[in-house]
Amino acid sequence: MEEKVVKKIDNSSYREKFQFLLSINENVICQRYFRIKNFDFASIESIELKETMDECVRMIQKDLTEKSRVYMWYTNNDPVKMTGFVSNIDDLDDADVRFLTDGNEGEGVLSNGEHIKKTYFDYASVASSNADYVDEKPADGEFVFKFTFMMDDKPLYERVWDANVYPKYIRNGVDLSNSNAVYKDRDPSTLSFSLAIIHHMTAGKSDLVFHIIKNICDNLSTTYSDDYEYTKNEIYKNGINGDKAYTYSTYNKNFVNGWRNAVSNKTNDYFNHLYPTKGQIDYIERYL
Repeated sequence: MEEKVVKKIDNSSYREKFQFLLSINENVICQRYFRIKNFDFASIESIELKETMDECVRMIQKDLTEKSRVYMWYTNNDPVKMTGFVSNIDDLDDADVRFLTDGNEGEGVLSNGEHIKKTYFDYASVASSNADYVDEKPADGEFVFKFTFMMDDKPLYERVWDANVYPKYIRNGVDLSNSNAVYKDRDPSTLSFSLAIIHHMTAGKSDLVFHIIKNICDNLSTTYSDDYEYTKNEIYKNGINGDKAYTYSTYNKNFVNGWRNAVSNKTNDYFNHLYPTKGQIDYIERYL
């Protein structure tokens, strides 16, 4: 039998220079390659780089928090009233109000003659049959989100935060694009429970992937540096131990400078022996 040949394609030449990744426990959730027009290399070693990436992380955290609130509201243990509402509750008597708010399903007629049918959705009745909506209590540090910004496959920024604070359903279904493809052009009243939750979590939300890339491109290019200067160093006033200077860099400059000073004499001696001295050159020109 002829052996099947699997052709491997190297697409590294088609990749863009920059990328960001969002992962959970080192499992990639979202990865995007992109280019930065008029990229300014001075931005790499600036506080603006850190602040830009911090803002991207805040955008993601805010999105996950808002979706968690929607999810928790729809999956709380108290029954959610689905039908049996009135628009003129201020005109009703106390008996009508008690009937409308007692939390029990049923039908009845209000004092104004309006017929009411009350129905409720009980999350507890479906949670046991669908493991996707059953929340667990993970151990401390069991789930961790990480956001990474890379240039030429080398990380320039990494940020990790606790993922245990989000419900299991949110962690397992992260979608930064907030796409409405699964429920677009469908009547919301006909959606299944899972699609209805997605609808309420993403309705009206913008594509975070676009905004993250735009934010990075705007702040790490000449679009920013033409009007502002990148902050390379900051000095913090300290009346006890004196002022302390901080340098924003992709490497430890104090360590590099210290090593350079420690080996400078040895380095100079090495290079001095590679080439003839002026006296040796004069001797060569005279006698050789």
